Amino acid sequence: MESLYRKYRPLTFDSVVGQQHIVSTLEHAITEGRLSHAYLFCGPRGTGKTTMARILAKALLCRNAEAARAEGASGCMPDGTCEECELIAEGNHPDVYELDAASRTGVDNVREEIINSVNFAPVRGKYKIYIIDEVHMLTTAAFNALLKTLEEPPAHVIFVLCTTDPQKILETILSRCQRFDFHRIGNEDIERRLAYVCEQEGFDYDDEALAIVARHAKGGMRDALSTLEQLSVFGNGSVHADDARSLLGEVSDQILGEFSRAIADRDVAELYGLIRAQVEEGNDLLELTRDLVAHVRDVYVACVAGARAELFEGGSEQAEALAAEAAAFGEHPADRLARVLTVLDDAALEMRGASDVRLVLEIACTRLARPEADLTIEALAERVARLEAMVANGAVPASVAAAQAAAPAASVPAAAQQPTLISGARAAAPAASAAPAATSARQGGMPWDRVLLFRLPSLRPVLLFRLPSLRPVLRPCQLQACSACTSACADSDASARCGSRACHRSGT
Repeated sequence: MESLYRKYRPLTFDSVVGQQHIVSTLEHAITEGRLSHAYLFCGPRGTGKTTMARILAKALLCRNAEAARAEGASGCMPDGTCEECELIAEGNHPDVYELDAASRTGVDNVREEIINSVNFAPVRGKYKIYIIDEVHMLTTAAFNALLKTLEEPPAHVIFVLCTTDPQKILETILSRCQRFDFHRIGNEDIERRLAYVCEQEGFDYDDEALAIVARHAKGGMRDALSTLEQLSVFGNGSVHADDARSLLGEVSDQILGEFSRAIADRDVAELYGLIRAQVEEGNDLLELTRDLVAHVRDVYVACVAGARAELFEGGSEQAEALAAEAAAFGEHPADRLARVLTVLDDAALEMRGASDVRLVLEIACTRLARPEADLTIEALAERVARLEAMVANGAVPASVAAAQAAAPAASVPAAAQQPTLISGARAAAPAASAAPAATSARQGGMPWDRVLLFRLPSLRPVLLFRLPSLRPVLRPCQLQACSACTSACADSDASARCGSRACHRSGT
């Protein structure tokens, strides 16, 4: 049985999907007689590079090409039905040489298969076409050996180089070729092609299943057709969404929404429960993480650009749902969502080589739900934002309240003995005893500078250095009484140091 991706490989320019910019250029070059001697086709896998090279060969060697050349063209638009076109499609035409550079990488291979035979005349047609697949696998010496032939080939020779990694090709080779970049095929184009194949094969299908297959293919038509064939066998001639999710590990939008809301609510237990449910169902956690990144990206777009229906595949209904999810991320959702995307993307990269992917995902979710467990600048900024919101609402963090309740007697004498600077003004020693009471009255018993002092005692230098915008907020916390004298000093102002050894040793 022939595979679907081979059976439905495009045979003419009209049947090529998703590469109209390349099709139009080649058609004009052929009809106007402005053909180049060397082409470079580069792009992701499964986007039609080798297929386009074969169609170009058909256009030059088709039986109808002679009549077109009499009118000044280089070839014709092939219909794929003549003997020459069929031989090219089967890979048996004597004037079309398809070489696999991945298995023929050396100088000897290039010399034997190209250089020594390039001067011989074509057997059946006017041109000899060399299609070199995965050309980036050639060694530097092999490229140098091919260079002179590629620069000045015989008039009857045309080279078509195909690669997925053009960065590895020498600049001297690139400068001698016309380069065409193949784009990833859009999901809508893939879905239409899959629907056509299903109708031709008599498969029972639903549109949601084809959409899942198209997303999973990531722009590659060959991958999409291979997955469709596998699904048709799995479903005994039927292609349905449930089978596609089971086979590909696709997670429904409802589950992804639950993950997003749990991250917004900082519910670690809920996140762990969702991960456990996915593991018990046998789903791939790496695919789950990738799907979650794509979903949070949509939430981020809805947050930044608004609930615009044209930005999402699901229309206005999906846009409104994503905007509601974005609103659950607090007062500054865009910054927090950006950090969620960064952490999840890093986790997906780490999971590719991790021995325990579940542990990587759980740690990532913990970092997102509990920023105090993460010591990055982004996490510190999020913690400061939470503290500012608490202070603005007159709330006291639980840890600070517990510390106050544990030592009420010790805190008052210490405050009475040490002068404190409030709101950026230097307090005199005689007025030090009245400062705590005045400060505490501002936020119902816990001033904002004391909150930050309790919660971030060791991170003040980092925040002052990396986040200058927080200096007005943290400045009162930096000012404290010296342990060796009665004058107040500030580490941010060298001129205010009291000069004592103990003061310099403590960094105040």
